[in-house]
Parts: sequence; C-alpha cells; structure tokens
Amino acid sequence: MITVSGTNFVCPDSACKNVKCRFGEPPHSAIYVEGEMTSEGKIQCLAPVYVQPDILRLEVTLNDVDYSHDNKTFGYFDPYIIDAYPRLLYVDGSTKVTIKGLGFVDSGETKAMYANPDNPL
Repeated sequence: MITVSGTNFVCPDSACKNVKCRFGEPPHSAIYVEGEMTSEGKIQCLAPVYVQPDILRLEVTLNDVDYSHDNKTFGYFDPYIIDAYPRLLYVDGSTKVTIKGLGFVDSGETKAMYANPDNPL
C-alpha cells in the first residue's frame, strides 16, 4: 500500500469516487490504479505489479482528469544477494545476520525467511 501525502487534496464530489494513482508515462506506458482518500486527507493505492527494476513517475488524480505534476517517483528494485553471514544461526532467532548485495531499498518493511536446504519449509 502506498500513501501519498500532499496539500489541497479536496475531492470535487463528497464521495471521492474518482481517486486514482498513475504510475509511468501516459498514454502508452502508464498503469492506473484505483485509489482511496483517507480520513487524514491522504491518498492510498496499491502498487501495481511491475516485472523489472525501474523508477516510474507517480501522479494522483481526484477527478480522473487532472493529475498532479510534482516529479514524484516510485521505484521498483530487483535485489541481488552476494553474501550472507554468519553461516550458522542460533535456533532461538537471536543471531544478527548481515546480508550483502545490490538493489536493496530501505522500505521499512524488510523481512527474511531462513530454511535448511535439507529440510525445506
């Protein structure tokens, strides 16, 4: 879920039924996603599935006609792990693991899952 903050987010109708997020460049390479105005006056929408690392322009509309034009972007990155250590972990989950690689972005939602190749999850 993406939350867009800004000023002057006022829907032309009381229902805010035409809120959308646009990813990419119109008219041929844009992806349109339905959005929602929150009670805090922010716009939320789901990030669309995108299959390659890229940075797309992100714009919003409240009336399905006029879009924001403030040079905001949304990035899709394809992380690649080069190394991870230590090789042995405590079973209680207390081991701090360092992962080195490329294409990592601090999204605030980083998660990891570890499995034994001899006993997959």
